[in-house]
Amino acid sequence: MIFEDRGETGLQYLVLDILKGKEINLIAADEMVSFSFTSEELDCEDINNVHGVIFVQAFEDPGREILQAFYIE
Repeated sequence: MIFEDRGETGLQYLVLDILKGKEINLIAADEMVSFSFTSEELDCEDINNVHGVIFVQAFEDPGREILQAFYIE
């Protein structure tokens, strides 16, 4: 998910794009997985206030439980 920090009361964060998920099988403790993502158009007020979050979800769970979340500045 890509979002903009607008810092406004009532609209502090505005989601700009939700990216399609990538399914990755079980990762070993010492294993590293590399990937990239792009967004076609970001309609934002200030690109310096655009950030992202990557959610690690359980795909086999019908509710897509979030196991971890990573903030990207």
